[in-house]
Order: sequence, then structure tokens, then C-alpha cells
Amino acid sequence: MSRSSKEKQEREGPAQKPEVPNEENERRARVEPTEETTPEEERGEAEGGGAAVIEELRARVVELTDKWLRAAADLDNYRKRAARDRERDLWLARSGVALPLLDVLDDLDRALAGEGADPEAFRRGIELIRQKFLSAFSGVGVEPFVSIGEPFDPERHEALHRVASAEIPEGHVAAEIRRGYRSGERILRPALVAVAVSEATTEPSDVEE
Repeated sequence: MSRSSKEKQEREGPAQKPEVPNEENERRARVEPTEETTPEEERGEAEGGGAAVIEELRARVVELTDKWLRAAADLDNYRKRAARDRERDLWLARSGVALPLLDVLDDLDRALAGEGADPEAFRRGIELIRQKFLSAFSGVGVEPFVSIGEPFDPERHEALHRVASAEIPEGHVAAEIRRGYRSGERILRPALVAVAVSEATTEPSDVEE
């Protein structure tokens, strides 16, 4: 080595060895992220996700509100339709009862308007009117029921008093003061009756109510 080269080396110091690639350093370089996210960026991403959720919830609220309004409108329409149906059914029921009775009333008015009519003819006219009344009641399911000779039934009869009778068994209906009527199997009006007692009873007494 020349003298000048030796002096230059002494001035620069010992020569540094070139760095040799280390496997550990290469592995860390591959694992560690090259870019770091700032807190502001993370907060922005969170806010963006929250806004999407809020928009989805708002759309769901609008959808459910629309369904509720439609259901409320359907219910209101049903109630109005049911009220109209009830009113129509009530009108039909009233007219079904009233129209036949109006015909009977017309006959009664004509009978009362006949001056100087034969008493027997007048009686026959009243009987015909009575039959029309019974037919009108029968048309709506109302019919009289027989009571005389039947056992006294508090569900069908209302006792006014007791009478001694040799023909009617004791505890049976001996007389009918007011006729009873029924509609189907139900009693519309109980019959007002007198109940028979044995002739051994010397003084029949009124039935206490």
C-alpha cells in the first residue's frame, strides 16, 4: 500500500462493512403495515357506517307507518260497512213485520168505516181480520201456544188465581185469561192462566205473586 493511501485511510477511519440482509428484518417488513390510519380516518369510517344504519331505520319507519295507515283505513272502512249492513238488516226486519200488519190495519179501517152493516157480517169481518193478524205473526215466526189442560209451567204460564175443577187435574191450567206466544222455542210472552185445584178445596184462594 502506498503512503498516500495509508494516510487517507487513517483520516477516514476504519471502513464500514456493508449491511447483510437479515431474515428477521425482512419478515417484519412483510408483516408490519406500510400505511397507518389516523384517528380522524377511523372516526370518519364509523360515522359513515352509522349514517347508513340511520337511513335504513328511517326507511323502515316509513314503511311501517305506511302499513299502519293502510290498516287503520281498512278498519275504518270495515266499521262503516258493518254499520251500513246493520242499518239495512234492521230496516228489512222492520219492514218485514210492518208490511203485513199494514194490510190488516187497512181491513180494520174498512170494517170500522162500514156504517149500518149487518152485525153478523161485521163479526165475520173481524174474524177474518184476526186470522190475518195470526198469519202476519206466523210469517215472522210468532205463534200462540196451547195452555188449557196443560200442566202449569212457570216458564210458559203466569198464574193469576186458582179455581176448583172436576174436569181439569189439579195443578193443570183450567182457564186462559191472556194467550201466550212463542217465537221458535223461546217464549215471547207467557200465558196468563188460572190453575185448577181439587174440588175438595172448599175456598180456592188467589195465587200470591
